[in-house]
Amino acid sequence: MKTKLHFSPFPTKQVSKTFFHSILMTAVILLLALGGAQLLPPPSSSAKQNIQNGGGKSCPSCGTRSNQIIYLPLIALPEAQGSEMVFNSRATQEMDVTPTFYKLDGTAILGKPVRIQSTEIRYVDLKKLIPGPYRNDRDWGGMSLAYTGVTREMWAQLRLLGVNGGSSVDEFFTVPQEVRSDL
Repeated sequence: MKTKLHFSPFPTKQVSKTFFHSILMTAVILLLALGGAQLLPPPSSSAKQNIQNGGGKSCPSCGTRSNQIIYLPLIALPEAQGSEMVFNSRATQEMDVTPTFYKLDGTAILGKPVRIQSTEIRYVDLKKLIPGPYRNDRDWGGMSLAYTGVTREMWAQLRLLGVNGGSSVDEFFTVPQEVRSDL
């Protein structure tokens, strides 16, 4: 009698499937981010007012204000008991941050903009950011946050809580249009 041994780097088929879908969603989001700048929301009224009042003048070491996207490839794990978003503003003025959630099939679900104050750090239950009719869905891929400002002026991370009944796992957003190292 012959026995076949199968080795998988993933302990369960669910984790493997989730990982595959997160990679697929990352590719879709990168394509959207690199070619879909017209899909971003317009600058917030506070940003327009700041520029009109002379606050948009740049210094030699400051970045240029423009539409920005940060992306997270995975927002749900079946092993997690919950999750929370941590917003970290490095801005000198308040700004609107618009979340977009992506289903495993690529469908984009636009959330309501969140107004984040200057230098604020805010913890928010992820389900509160997801539009009401979709809060109990389980087929999530990734998400992105869009804002108008300079690169990395707004940052965020997702905390997956109670993974396998244990501690949390932090997942950090990436900037899709940044140039990566060849090393």
